[in-house]
Amino acid sequence: MPPGDRAPAWRAHAGLAAAVALAVTVIVLESGSRFHPEDLPLLAGVPLLVAPVCRARLTADVACLTAVVAILLGVREEQRTDVWPLPRLAVIAVACAAAVAVAVGRRVLEERLRRAVAVAQTAQQAILRPLPPEVAGIPVAARYLAAAEAADIGGDMYAALDTRFGVRMFVGDVCGSGLPAVRLASTVLGSFREAAYREETLNALAGAMNDSVIRDSCAEEFATAVLVEVPPSGPISVVRCGHAPPLRWRTGHVDELDGPGGLPLGIAPDVTYTQARHTVLPGDRVLLFTDGVAEGRRQDVFFDLPAAATVAFGGRGLGFALDRIVAGLRDWVGGPLDDDAALLAFCMPDRQGGPAAA
Repeated sequence: MPPGDRAPAWRAHAGLAAAVALAVTVIVLESGSRFHPEDLPLLAGVPLLVAPVCRARLTADVACLTAVVAILLGVREEQRTDVWPLPRLAVIAVACAAAVAVAVGRRVLEERLRRAVAVAQTAQQAILRPLPPEVAGIPVAARYLAAAEAADIGGDMYAALDTRFGVRMFVGDVCGSGLPAVRLASTVLGSFREAAYREETLNALAGAMNDSVIRDSCAEEFATAVLVEVPPSGPISVVRCGHAPPLRWRTGHVDELDGPGGLPLGIAPDVTYTQARHTVLPGDRVLLFTDGVAEGRRQDVFFDLPAAATVAFGGRGLGFALDRIVAGLRDWVGGPLDDDAALLAFCMPDRQGGPAAA
């Protein structure tokens, strides 16, 4: 449980436990009633109420308090009946010991989980590195949504690099899920980061990435990707590897930066990819995305990404726009996503006067 959620929870449980213990004590001592067997579950449950959320020390304190109350009630019972209620007190003692053991065990598991999360976060940052606000003067922003609960990374990926050929970006989607998808995603990302600085053309870069996936992947593993190159001057280039085309927002209107589509990465060796060129004006926004965004469904009706982008990119900035798209996607799906989702957006700068407003 996150630290921010734990404090109210343990306070509520501790308060409930104290109330139950106080109520049983008052009822038995003040009313003169005997310590009946039906009173036993109430006392035995007091430490068990706090064990799931409280620390072992606090649980032990509550268990000791419960044991003291039980002994007092046992003394009261023995005075009235000349019989010491040993079996019932033994059950309460076992419940107190079990509660402390549960609290200690939960603490150990939480510590292991905290370490595992720290390792996972480190691995995520190594594989899917966060983007800076700008890459070579081009405002960029990205968002990632994992379909698996509590996961930070899956089979979707993105990257943006400043190379001697211009800023090169890509968004990719690995077929499959789980650890195999993460492994293949790391292969695709690594091949992009290595070949982006070496290959002179975007289609050659896509071919090099395909060769890496063919070499390092197993049978029937593949990935889709869309690559974009923003050169120092002139139109941008787009290469599609079995992936949906990017969207371009211009003065309140959204269209596709379409072009020839090639095979996904890893399907076949020696694939020749074709790059398409598009004119992008200063202030234009370009959105790269994976299938998890475009195919978010509600009752078999897909999320209208172009409409959402039309509204979102008319706002205050790239990060704000992506947050609005993500919120719209979650509202549309109305629950957990069926697939991982990644978005990467950039704003075309004014090459004469500096970066356009992001």
